[in-house]
Amino acid sequence: MHVRQLMQADVNPNTLTAIGLGINIVAAAAIAVGHPHWGAAVLFLAGMFDVLDGAYAREAGKVTSFGAFFDSTIDRFSDIVVFTGILYFYAFGEGKGLEGTREFYVILTCAALMGSVLTSYVRARAENIIPDCHVGYLERAERTVLMIIAAGSNHIYMGIWLIAVLSHMTVLRRIIHFRTELHRLDALAAKKESGAGEGPTSTFFKNPLLNWVFFNFPRRTWQWDICCAIVIILCLFPPFAGPVAG
Repeated sequence: MHVRQLMQADVNPNTLTAIGLGINIVAAAAIAVGHPHWGAAVLFLAGMFDVLDGAYAREAGKVTSFGAFFDSTIDRFSDIVVFTGILYFYAFGEGKGLEGTREFYVILTCAALMGSVLTSYVRARAENIIPDCHVGYLERAERTVLMIIAAGSNHIYMGIWLIAVLSHMTVLRRIIHFRTELHRLDALAAKKESGAGEGPTSTFFKNPLLNWVFFNFPRRTWQWDICCAIVIILCLFPPFAGPVAG
């Protein structure tokens, strides 16, 4: 569907957002009943709607504060719905390697869900106090692509491992950045009369190794590309076995 066609039909961007949630529910159901490949295909479609609603709103001049709030809220619903489908599969589904590992992967999926929700919450909360907290690797776009690849290759367990680890590392990175930036702003306020002060806190660690440990690089850089390649390879060729559908 083209943006111009939507403009001619005068579609409300919030309608597209709601449709995206419905598609994510279908994807979650497919994963829950043991059809990860279909789940991946539907997740891809849902991802297209997730991109389309914002692009259409900007192009049609229909960007509103409520629309931004509604989109962010529905994104959280979509995340939780997909993880609920995965939880159902690990708790009640049938597949190879599930026996004896159900409890562990239910807990791991809960940890991945927790990290995913906290990633967005920490940034939103921090930006009520500091100007920007857009740091860390695993944002919603990366999580969605990661899950599409993991489900499409029937390696959802590997996707859950990666999200559980990387999402909490992203949360930790944002907490560190918030604390550092808060100290900078406090120091700047103390020096306000003299006009002295430093620029915004760097999004990089001083220790280059820590940047690689946290996948702490901006998008569209060669370092970020390498981080993405590592994640994709791990999804396609997991270093260890785990429960799979089928």
